[in-house]
Amino acid sequence: MSDSIRSESWWQSRIDEIKTQGFDTKNIVNELERNVSQASTIIEQYEKDLLLANTLKDEINKLPNRLEIERISLLERLKLIENSNDVQNDLNSLVTRYLPWISAAKNNRILWDSAGKSEKLNLIIKRLDALDSSMVPYISEILFLFETPEKFDELNKKINNIERRQSERIATLDSMASLLSEHGFEIQGFSDLNLEERFRTLEELQVLDDKHIQLERRINRTIGRFDTSTASDYNRQRLLLTKTGSEIEFDALVERINQAENDFLTRLENINNKFSKWIHDGFKLNVHTPILADELLQRETQIDNFSQNIAEYKQVWDRLELQLSIWPEEHSVTQIEFGNLSEKNEIKDFVIELEKRSALVEEEVRANITRWKNKGFELIEIESLNTKNPRLAQNEIMKLGIIFEKTIEAKNELNNLDLTFNGEEKREEWNELITKNAPDKT
Repeated sequence: MSDSIRSESWWQSRIDEIKTQGFDTKNIVNELERNVSQASTIIEQYEKDLLLANTLKDEINKLPNRLEIERISLLERLKLIENSNDVQNDLNSLVTRYLPWISAAKNNRILWDSAGKSEKLNLIIKRLDALDSSMVPYISEILFLFETPEKFDELNKKINNIERRQSERIATLDSMASLLSEHGFEIQGFSDLNLEERFRTLEELQVLDDKHIQLERRINRTIGRFDTSTASDYNRQRLLLTKTGSEIEFDALVERINQAENDFLTRLENINNKFSKWIHDGFKLNVHTPILADELLQRETQIDNFSQNIAEYKQVWDRLELQLSIWPEEHSVTQIEFGNLSEKNEIKDFVIELEKRSALVEEEVRANITRWKNKGFELIEIESLNTKNPRLAQNEIMKLGIIFEKTIEAKNELNNLDLTFNGEEKREEWNELITKNAPDKT
């Protein structure tokens, strides 16, 4: 039949109908537009390819879920009907590789039909389809039996063995999964995975489980010795990472634990250094050194109180030593042993009493100094001594009492002397000398 551009409508409607079936008709439309006179021939060939494409589509959609990626790829290519032959070849190769019993059954279908065992063949195919992909190597070993329908019983027995082997493998993997579950590892969608995927997943989780066991032991052995609460918190964080794909978070947790360990060890070293120094300085703290890891938190709560008490004790002791230099005859002072913090308040009370006594003496000496100042003396050395050791100043000023009186008499005599032969400036010089220097017999 000869076609023309005016007859386009008859094939256009058919092309539109094919397009609604999900096929891409762009190429066939372009070809028809370029060769309108050959439209009938082109459409006839296209219909043949369409018939094959629909058959292939049905076969592709029957592929098992484990071949989902391959199925999607084949269906995508099959949208162009002209790809049907290539897709058929690739599908055959795919079936031969992953579903070899399908090919074996197809090649020997006539023999089974002739032997009246077509239903048994369909049952065998159904059972083999139900097996896991990891069983394919074992299935390949029995494909030769498809060539002899009379050996159905032998084939059935070997399939039973393969099914039993699969059941044992499933039981083993389930046991591994159960053990990991007891350790906190849960596998989402485990039953949806094929056996190879289950094994690979469990293998990864076992490696992760080993890491968790080692980390848990480390947490309890290191941080747990310092702080059981912190160790429990880290273990809770660890249990949140019991799934594959959590390696980055797990490594980050390990790093935080490293830092926590270093922090605890540094704190333990610092607190031991403090207590060792205090004990070396002579303080009796009723604390056994070195401080152990399980004592750290308790001792850290006491450290501020120890520091404050020791600082206050040192201040009180410095005041005591000052008073001891003023009152060396105090026998009760010699009975006090340095470093006993429990005696701090008792020592402080004793020091306060000595300071009061020293203050009274200092005031008495200051009064005497004022009295002599009013008589024209500048006793700078006595004043300075009075602030440091009022008792020594008191002894000095008592010794000088008589000399002060004689000095006053000497000043009176000096003022009555006739110094015209030496000049009056000599009188002023001697007067100043007597006034500004602590007097002695000379």
